Amino acid sequence: MASLLNPRFKNLHFQDKALLSTWIKKLNNKIREEDESSDSDGAKTLLDNRSMIHLCSSKLAKRLQLQKENVNLSVSCLSGLSTTVKSATLLVSSKSCICSVKTNLKLLECTAVVAFFLNRFIDMMEDQKHFYEDRKGRFNFKKGKRKFETECDDFEQIVDRTPVKQRKTYRGKPHPHEGKNRVSSNVKDTENYSYSSEKHRNMRYSDNKTDASQNHGNMRYYNKKSYSSNKIRDNAFQHDKHKNTIAFDKEEKDENLSELMLYYEKILKTFKDSVSNEDAEIFVSNVLRESKGYEVKLSAQNLSRGIELLLSYNKDPAVFRQFMDAFALEKEEVCTNAAISHITQLLLNIALQNIQNWSSALESAEDNPDKENVSYFMSWISDFGEFIIKNFESCLQNPYACHVACSEIRALGGDTSSYTDFTSKNSVNQKKHFRNEYLGEESSKTDQYSVPVVLEDVPKLFTSLLKKIYKAFLNIEDIMVYVTNSSSAVVIETLLCILKKRLPKGCKRFISSFATKMFSDRSHNNIPKPFLHRNCSFVVEKMFAAADEELQLSLWNDYIADSLESLVTHSIGNYIIQRLFDVVESKEQFELMNQKIGSMFEIVRNSGHYGIFISIAGACNRLKVQQNQFMKFIMQCHQCADPVEKQIQLVPCLLDFKVCNQPEISICIQGSLLVQAILKFQKPIKVVNSILNMKPQDLAFLASHVHGCHVLNAFFGSNSVGEKSKGQLIQSLKPCIIDIASDYNGSLTLARIWMLLSQKQKEVMANILAQVEERVNANRNGSVLLKKFKIFLFKKNVEKWREIQKDFSCTNTKKKS
Repeated sequence: MASLLNPRFKNLHFQDKALLSTWIKKLNNKIREEDESSDSDGAKTLLDNRSMIHLCSSKLAKRLQLQKENVNLSVSCLSGLSTTVKSATLLVSSKSCICSVKTNLKLLECTAVVAFFLNRFIDMMEDQKHFYEDRKGRFNFKKGKRKFETECDDFEQIVDRTPVKQRKTYRGKPHPHEGKNRVSSNVKDTENYSYSSEKHRNMRYSDNKTDASQNHGNMRYYNKKSYSSNKIRDNAFQHDKHKNTIAFDKEEKDENLSELMLYYEKILKTFKDSVSNEDAEIFVSNVLRESKGYEVKLSAQNLSRGIELLLSYNKDPAVFRQFMDAFALEKEEVCTNAAISHITQLLLNIALQNIQNWSSALESAEDNPDKENVSYFMSWISDFGEFIIKNFESCLQNPYACHVACSEIRALGGDTSSYTDFTSKNSVNQKKHFRNEYLGEESSKTDQYSVPVVLEDVPKLFTSLLKKIYKAFLNIEDIMVYVTNSSSAVVIETLLCILKKRLPKGCKRFISSFATKMFSDRSHNNIPKPFLHRNCSFVVEKMFAAADEELQLSLWNDYIADSLESLVTHSIGNYIIQRLFDVVESKEQFELMNQKIGSMFEIVRNSGHYGIFISIAGACNRLKVQQNQFMKFIMQCHQCADPVEKQIQLVPCLLDFKVCNQPEISICIQGSLLVQAILKFQKPIKVVNSILNMKPQDLAFLASHVHGCHVLNAFFGSNSVGEKSKGQLIQSLKPCIIDIASDYNGSLTLARIWMLLSQKQKEVMANILAQVEERVNANRNGSVLLKKFKIFLFKKNVEKWREIQKDFSCTNTKKKS
């Protein structure tokens, strides 16, 4: 029996293999006893009692490895048993299965064991959490609260010892199940479902194995907070008397699906040539109409990106409604399936695109087709919103449903701009790769539904659903489980962005309640733990960005002010401080914050979190306050405030955040950004003087550095720097102009500076280059630069050169405006 058990049952993960081994041995002994007594009726009765009809599916047969060669099947002994694993159903007739007890003992053992075990095991598995078939057709056995006993002789002993309440009502930790054959009860539909009949609303969810007249694939809404129910459908594992007919219909449907897949694969291969034709829209529309009745199944295949591509080029509202009708009947599947979810997101964007003029369309005449389409698309968006609200926690537990929830919130908010878009780079690159594969990399044509949409106003129905969504968030008890998850955290960030724009008062209430729940748990340093968690930190940043002035001040005083020193030195907490300075709106609050953190600049510099300096300098520019105070703090931090002679070393210190009197200059990107921000101050005199007093070799290094070159661009582009100072810097560049022009980055720096110079300054720069023309022209980079500045023309005809430069400056001014 070990040889029988190992190859045929090794892939079945039962809770106790010892129990199964015991049953097999007992059954084998009983069969051998019947064989010795030559009583064939005993074995027949045993198999008849176990309901051998429709023993198991082809998937189970494959898992059990019931191959023709190792079972030694005989057609004369097994009429009705398919001889291949690929057959749709494995039928074993109990009456014709065994003509004699002495017929192939190995076959008898296998069929009897499978029949006995499955039927007895299914009888006990009254809870769906223990036994179900998933989308891939595999049998899975979920761990439940009940423990199986290995020493029992029969199942009845175990069932009798198991309490009824425990056996029927126990549920494990809720999580979304992606299987299409999951069973459920106690379900109810959304109200005012405009495009489903009352018959759809009153019928149970179908697992696509019932009669075709009742199989609409209708995914029901649930009262429970997860997709699965703890009650099992009455006929979940009962045998259908029309099973053979239904299996044949399923085979025919699968053949149709395979033909459609081949058809769409051929279409996608020729789509590159089709999109350039004048009849491309008609072509795409006709192709998509062929999927009637198979929209969800086709979208679940590996060509789902192809379906998405075709939908993005379609303009026929009837085709969109065809897909939306199908998706509305399989809401759980289209939200939780990895292949279909991005198509659902696209359909939500398409629906939003088609309701941009919803107000005027609804006020038009009744016979206006636009009114009907707008009404339909609005109803479809709101219907998906109701589904997500009723299954909110379950959506947050599934990463693909989280993406759909984000798209739904953006559609309800009427804003698909980059401000609310948190799509990962991986998803964007995957879509680009597919488009390049079928449209070609040279194709610059983009689909119309990737263009951002921002509605001026949204329907009241949408705003009411947004209120329900943020209330559903607040009703979650263990909110930190979802805030710390990368997928569900994005849903919160999207909601905060939309609420700030559409429901400012509701946004304020949501943030206040949300902060109370999130920040109640603190670390040993009295810092709220979400400030120190990577995923939570993004949510906290969006909370500060969405808060108004009053709420920002409250959050600062309650949760940040006392923990500021610990946060600025923390690897994650410092980013929250940066974002807070980026979004602070009140000048009074910024002054309070700057005074508080100014005394910690030395700690910030030593910690290496230089981004805080850049954020504070940006806030000084945006609010036009505390600029002198910031300069005082930053100079003291780098030990170049006193005496005055040390102030000329300010820029070399800031470029790499080193203290004064460093022998060599070095540059980091944060230092370059900080100097650029200070040059935009109203009076950046200290930084200007420091740059003008730099050595020629340091200026050459600065101009040729990939990060430092932007400092010179900011110097010549700043409105706060006088023309006299800009002229002085041009003269300071004269000793090192050859080195700068010969360097690749240096030549690009001079080209960008040239665009920012006045006519008089250009003549000075051209005169300097003309003096060293031969040496600069000997280098490839310098030669290109001289041709771009037309230095040869400058030496021959200055007047004509001036006219060309004036025309060039006027053209650039028009482009900028």
